[in-house]
Amino acid sequence: MNVFTFSVCCLMALYLIIPAESAPPKACCLVLSSMPLKPNRVKDYHIQQKGTLCPIQAAVLLTVKDRRVCADPNSPWVIDAMTKVNNKKEAAKAGTVSGPTIAPSGGENRPSGKRRGKGRGGRGGKGRGKGGRRAGRQHTQQPS
Repeated sequence: MNVFTFSVCCLMALYLIIPAESAPPKACCLVLSSMPLKPNRVKDYHIQQKGTLCPIQAAVLLTVKDRRVCADPNSPWVIDAMTKVNNKKEAAKAGTVSGPTIAPSGGENRPSGKRRGKGRGGRGGKGRGKGGRRAGRQHTQQPS
């Protein structure tokens, strides 16, 4: 191998190695969010440690919409959110799931032939049809 080829290979290797070590990776938090999230909107988190690759320590919160939010791990709302995530994980491990229970659809227990309407009066929806309950009544003010 001649000297020129060796030099080119060394420069290419340095070109690939140096930017990878000097720039923080895309997964690092560089700024902390000051806007608090509701704890029930956080589905998971991890703690980013301050080090050579990431310049700050942060709690990286993953929301239910799969968005990453970087926050101060010592902030009260962040501690509350992390505690709720931990409690959910422990409940899932124990076999109990916290949250609402799902009721059967109701079709199995209803007698056949009868249909159940929605809302008041079985008309379905909030509208009152043509004119509503007071249709046909004349409203007149009595003279005082």
